[in-house]
Amino acid sequence: MTRIEFLTELDRRLEVLPREEADRHLAYYAEILADRAEDGMTDEEAVASLESLDTITNRILSMHYTTKKEKNRDRRTAVICISLMIGLISLIVGLLVAVATTSYTTSTPVANAPSTEIETTPVECTTVSIPADGIRNIEVNWISESLSFYVWDENEITLEVLDNLPLTYSVEGDTLTVGPEAAMTDTGSTLIVTLPRALSERLLNELTISVTSAYVDLFEINASKLNLTTISGGCTVDGFFDEVNVFTTSGDVFVYGSFERGTFEAVSGGLYITADGMMRSCRVDAVSGSVSLTLPQDLGYTLAFDSVSGNLYADELDITSSADFTHGDGTAEIVVDTVSGDLSLMTF
Repeated sequence: MTRIEFLTELDRRLEVLPREEADRHLAYYAEILADRAEDGMTDEEAVASLESLDTITNRILSMHYTTKKEKNRDRRTAVICISLMIGLISLIVGLLVAVATTSYTTSTPVANAPSTEIETTPVECTTVSIPADGIRNIEVNWISESLSFYVWDENEITLEVLDNLPLTYSVEGDTLTVGPEAAMTDTGSTLIVTLPRALSERLLNELTISVTSAYVDLFEINASKLNLTTISGGCTVDGFFDEVNVFTTSGDVFVYGSFERGTFEAVSGGLYITADGMMRSCRVDAVSGSVSLTLPQDLGYTLAFDSVSGNLYADELDITSSADFTHGDGTAEIVVDTVSGDLSLMTF
């Protein structure tokens, strides 16, 4: 069983849970599998090293319903206590009103009373500046809300977190690692990363991004390699890369710009890819999410499409669930496999 097959089946078994809770468990096992893949395991070996799906599912559901039962019991106790307090407060208020109405019969309004204005407090930020010299790799792990990347002309990397929430970062050798503090595990916030333009323009070797439910915006960023993993948050990528690797569970992914080699995996999230003439290879594996490929008219490519129940929609072909054909000189190699997701192939 591959990683995407494992997560798809686990997602199906956890449909009875609230979406946020199911995504949290999916993120946990996706991270474990990714770590074991980095250690050299194949997808099948990484999945085989885990407990069985039955064991994992039973433990998660057991924990959920035990916690739910305890919360319901605590809620019933709280409701009883609140009801008693409300009754006591109502009795006290009634007595005070009775006393007040017998003591005072009239009231005099205050003349020319000033109006009350609501003051707004500007959003505070936690901002960190890091010298960019020597940094060639960046790893960012974020939880929820949003994660945005921009460029500027200064020679510093800035990390800006809205709402004054704390974050952690470290520099080891040529790698900058950024993530939230433990206190933020249940709190969403916006992280803005600004990179020097000189670093982004072909000096950045590898950019690795992992998010749980945050939406990722990546604009004008150039790197040799982009690795992006998102559980339920979507993303928009616009830049220049030699290689792009994207994995999404349920978030939609939009990729524009230039890349030579691309690998895209999705469980139920949609993949919307617009590539230019630089593309040489593109591999897509999707379960139920739709896939859209928009390519230059003059780009030559060879397409191999296979699906269990999904269909291919293209100007050059009738609706079909499998196809192998060549357009132009067939330079770029495109392979798309889906279970039930459709593929739309368009040109510009």
